[in-house]
Amino acid sequence: MIRNILKITATLCLGYLLGLTFGLILGIFLGGIPSLLFREIVNSNQTVLMSISLTLILGVLLGFFAMHLANKIFAASDKPLIGALLGIAVSLMVVFFVEGVIDISDPEMFIKPMGIYPIIYGGILGSDIGSIVFPIIGTTRVIQDILKNNKAARNNEKRLEQIQMFLDRHLSNKEKRG
Repeated sequence: MIRNILKITATLCLGYLLGLTFGLILGIFLGGIPSLLFREIVNSNQTVLMSISLTLILGVLLGFFAMHLANKIFAASDKPLIGALLGIAVSLMVVFFVEGVIDISDPEMFIKPMGIYPIIYGGILGSDIGSIVFPIIGTTRVIQDILKNNKAARNNEKRLEQIQMFLDRHLSNKEKRG
């Protein structure tokens, strides 16, 4: 019991750190793409659309990567689509309830450092999304393995009891004959 709790706790901590790291790196790289055109995005009033799109792409990629990584580590065959859908759900929660979207109403207010905003925003969003998705997927996989091992142990105990009953009956019939 304590060993299982330690496994789950270690998976949560490791998943959080991996999600934070991979999310930050992927967010910075993906934030670099809109930063090249950020002045035009701001001038056309498309910052909210860019923020939501960046968030959804991060969620899909991080969820897919987390599920793929969990499949490799635990030798499982879960569908990466489930991870991508979980990533979308988490990314929408993060963008609408935690971080918000980039909304620049006055483009003249931001003159020079405007191109760095999507990079910073992508890094923050990626780390937030990754630090939620990775622990959820990893912990779910560990709990499934624990339940599978407990079920296998119960099945082995039942088989052992059946074999014992068979041997007892067979030996008792030989003693009656002999």
